[in-house]
Amino acid sequence: GIIVGLTSVDGESTSSAGAGGYGVLAAIIVYGIGLVTSLLMVGEEGKKLGLGSRLWAIMGWHGPDRLRKMINCTDNPSWKPLDWKSELETLYKPHLVSMSFGFLLKYFIPTILWVLFFTTFKKNVNDGYGGYPWSYQTVGMLIFAFMAVLVLFVAIFPRSMIDPRESGDATVMGQIKWTFSPSQAKSDKNHEDSGVYGTDDVVILNHSSQL
Repeated sequence: GIIVGLTSVDGESTSSAGAGGYGVLAAIIVYGIGLVTSLLMVGEEGKKLGLGSRLWAIMGWHGPDRLRKMINCTDNPSWKPLDWKSELETLYKPHLVSMSFGFLLKYFIPTILWVLFFTTFKKNVNDGYGGYPWSYQTVGMLIFAFMAVLVLFVAIFPRSMIDPRESGDATVMGQIKWTFSPSQAKSDKNHEDSGVYGTDDVVILNHSSQL
């Protein structure tokens, strides 16, 4: 949505407000399609959960909540996220981390950073970085493109960040095949069972992460 909005500003026919409207509309449509698709791809175990639990497993901020639990349990060992008594406690104890931390970390801050990034990116594309000709900016563009390719590579093949010896295959070709295979492996299950996600979250996230 941010990309659509900023790239539609041409300085003449489209105002900044209009471009922002296009961006918000595009973001809502893309987010809605992704959410519905994730719900439809839920496995049999996930379908046993209520709609609220499924939505939270997909849209919730599980990582920040685990971090909040680590921090807040130093004051109250029985503190746990999404418990109304525990969450109420964060409202009057300033040294505890409240639920807003997860929302800001997952949704608000990335959105602001994307706006700043693409605003600067569009300006540099139109005017050139520092006013230098494009022939002098080729190296910088190649470095950025290489970084983008690496990010996409890890997103498509997340096992590339795991030690291939955990595949259980002693051969080099077997380990390479495991790294670039989309199938579920026993070592992946071991990572999930290590407490990184809750039981209900794993059921949903295993399927939605394939999108």
